[in-house]
Amino acid sequence: FGETTYLISYEGLLTNVEEPTPQFEAFSVFPNPATAQLTVSFDAKEFDNNALIMIYNNVGQVVYRGETGVDPGLNVRTIPLDLSNGMYQLQVQSLDGFITRSFIVQR
Repeated sequence: FGETTYLISYEGLLTNVEEPTPQFEAFSVFPNPATAQLTVSFDAKEFDNNALIMIYNNVGQVVYRGETGVDPGLNVRTIPLDLSNGMYQLQVQSLDGFITRSFIVQR
């Protein structure tokens, strides 16, 4: 905790201002900077069935969208990256809310 991410955009892009939800604990994204893949690790407090993983570029456009199952306890997912160098936002959405982290792609 202690890290708050705010994302603001408009016109059909990401349209929210948020603080991390308590649904996921020990949420991390690594390596940062990333090259060919990104690993997302989180501890789900409760069984939530599915989560949506979204990656947004620096102008708020969705550049990756994937659905994954979520189990109670530790969940680790690896995402292959075919992205240009730059800063991105990764967001994991569940029925109870979402959490967002920034990461950099540097090849």
